[in-house]
Amino acid sequence: MLGIAFGARTRSLQRAEARAAQLELEQREAVVAERARIARELHDVIAHSVSVMTVQAGAAEEMLKRDPSARSSRCARCRRPAARRWSR
Repeated sequence: MLGIAFGARTRSLQRAEARAAQLELEQREAVVAERARIARELHDVIAHSVSVMTVQAGAAEEMLKRDPSARSSRCARCRRPAARRWSR
């Protein structure tokens, strides 16, 4: 009778240890997935900012061909979005 009780307790402990190990693995996988999601989002934000700056720089270049005296204001417009983004 005593052996049956100890055997049942041992099996119960083994199941609990296996479940704890499984939960730990799931938690690590969740952390990795969240980090990947954050990295993708950050990449998207930076890619969008670079695209906007590229378009603005191209527009400024075209405007400079038409009105060279507007150089400083056009260049300042290209810098503003990046300056705002990184000053937060």
